[in-house]
Amino acid sequence: MNASLIPRTSGGEIDWPAALERFPCLRGLAETPQEAHHHAEGDVLTHTRMVCDEAFRLARGENLAERDTERLLFAAAFHDVGKQLTLTFD
Repeated sequence: MNASLIPRTSGGEIDWPAALERFPCLRGLAETPQEAHHHAEGDVLTHTRMVCDEAFRLARGENLAERDTERLLFAAAFHDVGKQLTLTFD
């Protein structure tokens, strides 16, 4: 794959400093809280990084093709991006 959908390290994981630079919309996730009952890990960025770590582990475990790994990691990185604009607590 010539162009990576999301920056990755030489080991294949998401390069978070580069990803946050390339996609400023992800930065706000660090300031977006989550309901502690369902997400004890805290903010949305921490949750997103955990999801991406698991997605990478699964991709390697299933021997996904590089193109499919790229797509999976991109989807994992952006799966909650809308929370910073829409999340409300009662």
